[in-house]
Amino acid sequence: MRASLEELSGQSFLYLSGGHRGQDVLRHILGSSAWRPGLIAVVSDSPRTVPVGTAAECDGIPLVTVPSVYSPDAWWAMAAHGIKGVLAVGVPPDLLEESFLKAFPLGVYGFHVGLLPGMAGPAALNWALIRGLTETGTTLVRYTMDGDGWLLVSQRPCPIEDGETAGTLCTKLSAASADLWARHWPGIARNDVALRPAGKLIRDLRRRPDDGAIHWAEHSAASLDRWIRALARPYPGAFFRFGCRRIWVHGVERDNPESAAIDAPTLTSVSDRGLTLDFPDGRIRISDLSLDDGAEIPGHLLAALAERVGDRLSSLHTGQKVLVVAAHPDDEVLGIGGTLIRHFKSGDEIRAVIVCSADSIRYREGEHDQPGDTQRASHYLGARSTGLGFADQRLDRGGSLELIQALERQIRAFQPHVIYTHWWGDVNADHARIAEAVDVAARPYSAPGLQSIYAFETPSSTEWTASGRAGAFAPNVFVDISDELDRKLDAMRCYESELRPPPHPRSLRSLEQRAAYWGSVANMPAAEALALLRTRR
Repeated sequence: MRASLEELSGQSFLYLSGGHRGQDVLRHILGSSAWRPGLIAVVSDSPRTVPVGTAAECDGIPLVTVPSVYSPDAWWAMAAHGIKGVLAVGVPPDLLEESFLKAFPLGVYGFHVGLLPGMAGPAALNWALIRGLTETGTTLVRYTMDGDGWLLVSQRPCPIEDGETAGTLCTKLSAASADLWARHWPGIARNDVALRPAGKLIRDLRRRPDDGAIHWAEHSAASLDRWIRALARPYPGAFFRFGCRRIWVHGVERDNPESAAIDAPTLTSVSDRGLTLDFPDGRIRISDLSLDDGAEIPGHLLAALAERVGDRLSSLHTGQKVLVVAAHPDDEVLGIGGTLIRHFKSGDEIRAVIVCSADSIRYREGEHDQPGDTQRASHYLGARSTGLGFADQRLDRGGSLELIQALERQIRAFQPHVIYTHWWGDVNADHARIAEAVDVAARPYSAPGLQSIYAFETPSSTEWTASGRAGAFAPNVFVDISDELDRKLDAMRCYESELRPPPHPRSLRSLEQRAAYWGSVANMPAAEALALLRTRR
């Protein structure tokens, strides 16, 4: 079938733009004469958003701003312009439902930052810089409803240079994407393009602005340099806490790669141009600082920082120490995930102690990567996880001294201010033994800094206890997790082998419904329920 001149000029295609990525690729497309879309649609909550500054810069191409690809305005515009295909850039693929994909005979295409099947998550550019990779790339895909939803058209590698930032790498990848589309456009217009399966995708973790927190003790000079460059504009940035304020960082420079004679990251100097930080592996200068609202750092805050010159960076913010003691991997998410995420957002230090390993009785050897699941979930919780390695479903065999002593060691080493653990009336015997052991291990003279102990419910255990067996779970504290629920569900998705289909209590839908129920009890959109067991003030 021969393509018409109209098809080959792009007039039958919609350019669907979302976020800075969609705008950047569009600028490169409009800057060349290789291809012109018939319509530009910008997905934005603001009707005033124009992707390239002015309508004139769109070179006469019709432009509409829509709140969603499924809004009536979007469909009316596409019908009016005879749209037969879509190039969607900066729009999350999971928003493109089957009804949308089936509406366009020439298909729906897009780009993924990264060379698939590797780094298939939504933050591939950031992870590439954080990990110090020397190459990434862009992949042109056609979206489908089969498998992982992607068929590959072509790829373009892109080197990562020394000192590369998120902004410079975005620009290079946008130019490469625009060029890749121009090269394959004639075949796409004829519906004659070679497609191949993406294969098993290696998905990376989702990132949100709160994930930009700088934890000084976890960084060297080299890793902090990569961290700040990876999160710089057009992304929200990295940040550190000083007192109760968040200070955002977009500029970084390695000043001295030589080792310094210090044993911990230290604040060396403060000026209106930024901060100088010394690490055992060298010196860093950070600059382009701002507060949450983008405002400049006020003089009194810089003066307060200057008074801390010579101090360890970890002393600039001291939040609470939070310990969760859970029987099995996924219990820390099911019962208390949203509350832990709130602690993480507040800058608290979170440790998750997982008492038992379920691999020995639930899975055949080599069948399942349980430690990997726990570490991935910990990313979303903002926690550091430790496994004690006790056998699953065997804590009720023999005495409890070994378990109590193991928990005492964890408590002495960490010195938590708050402990969360299971409800002792749970139907799971491991949960009950752990609740009792925590009660003993966290005696006031064993944990002098401990302020509170809470019990959480565990879906598929707490509510399944026979009515006469023990006291029913009686929550008296409700934590608003309205802003944390999506992230909690992301953490639970890491435990894919533990998820069940609805209406099982361990399904994602049931977890949402449970949060909504406890929220209705406490006049909140979504909540987690806790029982306060002990407190000291």
